[in-house]
Amino acid sequence: MRVIAGTAKGRRLYAPKGMETRPITAKIKEALFNIWQDRISGSDFLDLFAGSGSIGIEALSRGADHVVFVDKSRKAVETIKKNLEICGFRSGYDIYQDDVFRRIGWFEKMRQCLILSTLIRLLRKNKFFILSYSAFQMQNF
Repeated sequence: MRVIAGTAKGRRLYAPKGMETRPITAKIKEALFNIWQDRISGSDFLDLFAGSGSIGIEALSRGADHVVFVDKSRKAVETIKKNLEICGFRSGYDIYQDDVFRRIGWFEKMRQCLILSTLIRLLRKNKFFILSYSAFQMQNF
């Protein structure tokens, strides 16, 4: 797993060991960032269930102003810190070890249509929301 473009292009990223995380494939990551390549610079990014941090690190590499990484796994948080160091990022981010669903209580309580309408209101210029989940886990939105 590597950074695709930007200031950290080509840097190898590590993934937390074990089955707790599921890194996004390079093809999907590249497609997402190619779609939004002109809107990344100067944006704020929220990398929830961050795992290795590859999405947020890609955003930083491409010029995002600030990234917030959130993952409940200690291993994931340690890996994110290691990957940020490898890529030379010393600022422009915050890392939180926390359970996203517990911390963002409205996520649990709303139905899908309410989530989407709330997200539309929350999303402003240069804000992005990408939702990816495992096909092997039951999701109850």
